[in-house]
Amino acid sequence: MKELAQISNDQPAQIISNAIATTLREIQPCLPRKDASRQQIKRTKRVYDEEVESKTLYDFTLPDEYSITLSGMYFAKDITDGTKRILLFTTSENVKWLQEAKFCSLEIPDAFDEVKVILPSDAERIIQ
Repeated sequence: MKELAQISNDQPAQIISNAIATTLREIQPCLPRKDASRQQIKRTKRVYDEEVESKTLYDFTLPDEYSITLSGMYFAKDITDGTKRILLFTTSENVKWLQEAKFCSLEIPDAFDEVKVILPSDAERIIQ
């Protein structure tokens, strides 16, 4: 259940139900009570979330499962030059769309100090 709590966005009740359903009947009486399991799952999620969130951009590591689109294309690029670091979260196709855009809006996590917006005139240079 702890492993599921770390990798799943499911609610504790759903994780517990899935764990019970996939456990042998002979083992089920040995499982902890549901409220104890729920507390354990909440605690695991809280600790895991604290470990995952980076405090600075340089500590940030993008997990592989978040760098590939559903169609299998890579959409993240990590460029480091000395003390400077650039993370691009887009596909080449999206940069082409940006090239034709009249405006761009975005949100960023607190760990990011600044955001550079690619102006449509710069987009072609980045695609290459």
